[in-house]
Order: sequence, then structure tokens, then C-alpha cells
Amino acid sequence: MALDLRGYGKRDKPIADDPATYSKRTMGDDIVHITRSLGIHRFGVVGHDRGALVAVRAGLDHPEEITFLGILDVLPTLDAWAVLQGSTPRLLGTCISWPSQPVCLRR
Repeated sequence: MALDLRGYGKRDKPIADDPATYSKRTMGDDIVHITRSLGIHRFGVVGHDRGALVAVRAGLDHPEEITFLGILDVLPTLDAWAVLQGSTPRLLGTCISWPSQPVCLRR
């Protein structure tokens, strides 16, 4: 089964009166509620980009239901932001594989 995250693809796009409306925790809970409603109580999750971060949050919040995680093409958000802002060298020298081409962060 492939699910679109809240606000993505053909999913509803709720008005975000509350910052939690589009939080990774809320979207992870969406996944669990949908699977529960279908009678599925143990399952694996594969996420790409933002979906990978949602998958990790869901796995942390629902370890009794999510049996494994597949994480694709996601950067550690805070580390990547810090590197782009020039405040930390933690990711320098590492290569990130994008579908179109590898990206290496070097000095």
C-alpha cells in the first residue's frame, strides 16, 4: 500500500490553524490510524525524503506496530542546515546519493 502524506498528492490539505497539523508526529499517526482502520496491526514503513522523517517518528511512537523501517534519500535535517549555513563541518567529506547524481560535501 502506498500512502500520500497529509497535504501531499491527492490527500486532503487541511488548513494549518495548529502547527501540529503538518508535524511528522501527526502524519505518522495518520499512517497508523489508516492501517488500523484496515485491520492491519503490524507492518513495515518505507519513506522517502520527508516521508522518511515521518516514518522514523512513527516508528519511535508506535514500535509495537511498526516492525521495520526503510529510509531513502533523507539528510539529517539539522546537520544539513548547519552545513549550508556554514556553522559546522560535521557532514564534510561525506557523499550523499541522490537519484540523479551523488553529492559530496567538501571544503
